[in-house]
Amino acid sequence: SLSTQLQSGAYNDVLKEPASSTVYRGMIISGKELQALLRLKKLPPDSGQAKGSFVYKPQINSVSSWSTSLKIAKSYSTPRTSREAGSGDRYGVILTADVSDNPGVFLSGPDGLYKLDAAAQFKKEQEALALEPVVFKSASWEKLTFYAKK
Repeated sequence: SLSTQLQSGAYNDVLKEPASSTVYRGMIISGKELQALLRLKKLPPDSGQAKGSFVYKPQINSVSSWSTSLKIAKSYSTPRTSREAGSGDRYGVILTADVSDNPGVFLSGPDGLYKLDAAAQFKKEQEALALEPVVFKSASWEKLTFYAKK
């Protein structure tokens, strides 16, 4: 697996951890999903921050996309369409994780994987792929507002 190869040091010019010490994940999720992610007893307020030690585990597959750029993560927590924003309980969320808290988990894009022609197209995302669940140290969120066109 890629995780095994990363940890073994094989192909270390392509399979390596990000040079950045911090990575970010931007996403849009429901209040219930945010509540579960942060282990809250009740639904979160419309905006806020949480610090601690949390675990992000992707729902669909075992790989998740993170970025070394906060700006790029923010773009993924901001709806581009009214459909993405939804009409109710949706939150734009930014997770922050330290690479050092997740040894052998992150696979670097820009200074590693993107040296391969097939992956080079994603360079602008400054991506770090998480090959396993991620321990993250903080989250910030903002409830999305749906504006109906008049």
